[in-house]
Amino acid sequence: MKIIYNWTDEYSEYLETVKQLSKETKNRFFMASPYIGKDADEILGSIKAADKRCVIDLSNSSVGSGATNPWTVEKLQKIAEIKKLATLHAKIFVFDKKAVIGSANLSWNAFLSRIEAGVIIEDDKSIETVAALFERIWNEAEEISDLDISEMKNYWKKTAANKHRPRFPENSSITPGHFSKSKKEIEKIFLKNKPNSSIFQERELSFSIAHELAQKLKKQDLSENEMETLLTRINENTAAVSPIGRINIDRILTNDLKRLNAVFRRLLDEGEDLDARIDAVLTSDNKPRGVSIGVVSSILFAYNFNKYCIYNKPVVGGLSKVFTGAKEVKTGEDYREFNLLARKVKSEFNISPIELDNVLFNKNKTA
Repeated sequence: MKIIYNWTDEYSEYLETVKQLSKETKNRFFMASPYIGKDADEILGSIKAADKRCVIDLSNSSVGSGATNPWTVEKLQKIAEIKKLATLHAKIFVFDKKAVIGSANLSWNAFLSRIEAGVIIEDDKSIETVAALFERIWNEAEEISDLDISEMKNYWKKTAANKHRPRFPENSSITPGHFSKSKKEIEKIFLKNKPNSSIFQERELSFSIAHELAQKLKKQDLSENEMETLLTRINENTAAVSPIGRINIDRILTNDLKRLNAVFRRLLDEGEDLDARIDAVLTSDNKPRGVSIGVVSSILFAYNFNKYCIYNKPVVGGLSKVFTGAKEVKTGEDYREFNLLARKVKSEFNISPIELDNVLFNKNKTA
């Protein structure tokens, strides 16, 4: 028997053990995990075991609190048999020649943001005892229908206000275990790709204009000329790569100006959760023409560059090369996690927001 654990400020042996054993097992993969977090299927990767079975908690309580993500459950159904059991609290993994019993659910939040501990069981008799326990749980559990998934998706949407679970909490420490390269290697990358001082000064000057307009927008409508100036200043000088584009600016300005002001002001209303604000803009049935996550993040950046980071695909591509967990942004929750990762890097390496954007963009080009 071996004890494995992860700490909020250390490399996660627990996570790596589960991932590796899931990859290696050929005959069986049994899992009992009450909570299934977003992108939990990425933790397991491609399970090749002949017998793949999982039991989860798909109750109103687990879904309503954001602990179990029904979309992820749907993904897991494509690679394993899944059943539900509302009273489940055990966390069990059974592989061909080993078993793991511990405290961690199958979620990034558990593996990377919490203190978790477990044991690896390696003697045959004990492994089969754990396997027998799983079989009892499996027989007690219920099948999951398409209707169950549909109903839980709807319930998730209705209770969205409860689901603010950053993968990395604001007060967590970023350590070598979270980076794909050593700190010294990353520092060299940042030094190599920093913009020269003259470029930085130009961008700061332009940013100050955009910032003043974004602050004004928070309080009152901008004129058409002011709105164009805001978007143009962001586009030309506040990012390593233009996040909006001149053609798209023209497209954005074809929207009703009063409505465009209202949409952007809603985005800047920090009395509401960030992901909800972004989703309200991006998923609206009447979404303004030309407004994408790149535009949304740029408006937020102009408003408060210390709090928000500009998102675009090249930048997140660079981030993913130095940081585990970075991914393309498609939803408000995705952006919140991307923004948190970028801010952590900025803080860890003492780099300005504009420099960070430039470094990550150039890292993506040169990697």
